Amino acid sequence: MDSILTIFHLLVIGSIVILGVRRLGPSHLRLHGYISFILKAAAGFALGYYYWEILPGGGDTFAYHEEAKLFASWGRDDLFSYVRYLLGSGSVPFESTFPYSPRAQWLSKWVSLVYLTGPGTYWLASLYSSLLAWAGLWVLCVSLIRLNQQWKYPALLSLLYFPSVLFWSSGLTKESFAVGALTMIVTGLLLIKRKSQTWHLVVAGIMILLFVIILWKVKYYYASVLALALLTSWILLGNWSRLKLVYRLAIFIISVTVLWLLLGQLNQNIAPENFPEVVYELNQIFVQKSMPGRFVELPGLCPEWSCLLFTIPYAALAGIYLPLPFDAWNKFALLTGLENCILILLTITNFLSLLKRRQLGNGKVLMLAGWIYCILLAAFLAMSAPNYGTLIRYRSGLLPFFLLLITLNNGYFCSWKELIRTKISRLLK
Repeated sequence: MDSILTIFHLLVIGSIVILGVRRLGPSHLRLHGYISFILKAAAGFALGYYYWEILPGGGDTFAYHEEAKLFASWGRDDLFSYVRYLLGSGSVPFESTFPYSPRAQWLSKWVSLVYLTGPGTYWLASLYSSLLAWAGLWVLCVSLIRLNQQWKYPALLSLLYFPSVLFWSSGLTKESFAVGALTMIVTGLLLIKRKSQTWHLVVAGIMILLFVIILWKVKYYYASVLALALLTSWILLGNWSRLKLVYRLAIFIISVTVLWLLLGQLNQNIAPENFPEVVYELNQIFVQKSMPGRFVELPGLCPEWSCLLFTIPYAALAGIYLPLPFDAWNKFALLTGLENCILILLTITNFLSLLKRRQLGNGKVLMLAGWIYCILLAAFLAMSAPNYGTLIRYRSGLLPFFLLLITLNNGYFCSWKELIRTKISRLLK
């Protein structure tokens, strides 16, 4: 019976992939769709194996697996109460692995649907989680290429093939859900920006609402920074840009204050009066647990707003570009350090290309929102989760977008791409 259920789920996954590739992707991209999904699935399996080997009990990813099995067992015994809990009411009849982590419990309860209808293996749940992340990245990739054919290779590299994006947003992790949700939200915003047909706008609105809920449930700080970035960019470059600067500043200050207060009501950790202390306490916890040389050192950080604001510039740089190769303590860290060197090179060449163009390019509002999102989230992650191992994993929520920002309109990247294509063509002749 387990074999039949496994085959059924594999057919469902395969059908979703084939449908997504054939219906959404132009013919010249379809091969990339299939290859990228195979790589994503393999990365999810590799991540599970990696955690099983280095962490006692397999870390959080296998804890989600065990919790999901408990939910599925409960669902078989009492389906009505199980469904009620899925929809947000009632309580669990067993001792949860995550009594003080509602985000982890939320993820586990929805993953349990795979266990309820399948053989209950970790690897099948990992495959579904990788599918969600891949689907979001694939849909955004296709959308960007449809907007501008010159963005083909930057989008493919940034969203589907860059190693850290590929690996750390795979498998049964909150990062897979978060990246899938983030990319779907951005795709919805692109649909709205294009001012397509009415039904397109309705679909985009529903899609954004659904994935905002998912993003908030698994990574509320990603959602909070994204909301702040979009609001800021819209006020600075949207229809408000026709107003005088003083009016825009007033609207900006009032809007951000109201947004932050509302977000603080939804989660007390990001309430303005609590935020600096929460960040500092998290920083100290990670620093105490980290080995020397394996975390971002922020000596000026303290539980005050003034310290946080003063620390943001360096923390943002550290959150994006650290660790470097000379910080490496194993092969994985060395590979990440080499990747970060590539990020530095792409950032410099993108800046030089911008100086030549002297314009931001298409989609100024979303571009500015992307920069604000990446800088603020990188700073927050470096301050609240300074351990390099944790930071590398958590920044998967910003890395695909940062890569897009430094490659989409990077003239030097396009030149290198053409040079590489020419060399490969000569070798194949």
